[in-house]
Amino acid sequence: RRVAAARMLKAGNGGTASLEDLVKSEMENSTKPGAASRPRRSSKDEDTKATPPEKRAADVVETTQPEERGAEMAKARQETIAKETQVRQTLQEQQLKLKNEASRLATIDAELRKLSAQEQADIGILRAQLEEVDRQLVWLDQDFKRKEAAYHKAKTAYDGIQQKKRSMHEHLALMVLSSEKRKEDKLNELMAKMKGGPSSSS
Repeated sequence: RRVAAARMLKAGNGGTASLEDLVKSEMENSTKPGAASRPRRSSKDEDTKATPPEKRAADVVETTQPEERGAEMAKARQETIAKETQVRQTLQEQQLKLKNEASRLATIDAELRKLSAQEQADIGILRAQLEEVDRQLVWLDQDFKRKEAAYHKAKTAYDGIQQKKRSMHEHLALMVLSSEKRKEDKLNELMAKMKGGPSSSS
């Protein structure tokens, strides 16, 4: 059975087979009809049986090959598991880095949005204040024009009255001078008559 199992290991999968196939083959051979009825040979009978040296060497090689291959497969499996664990750990580290980077970028984006919202709010307040100032300027401009027109009208009236006053002062001065002239002439005439006396009058 060992020889058959070894040959099966060589034939299957390009000369490589798993320990499960070997165990399965052993179980099938043990369950075959007549396998239990056959007497099990003792080690002494096998030793007493004449076996050629080449046959014994081949049996030893065929018997030890599955064990060596099983050890190699176990070692390869352990290496595969170790590499898979390392890959998973590296993948988890990269995912954690990506998660942290995404969180950092989200924080920066939130800060930018917050800054933009604050800036928009400040701009909105300033625009409202500018609109209020514009309304005040419109009213003040209209009031200024009204008052400017009233000022010009009042100034024109003031200048007219001032001119009239000056004219009246000049006229008054002329009247006073003319009156004083007439009074002086009359007084001179009276004085001349008084100096002449009665004789001058006869």
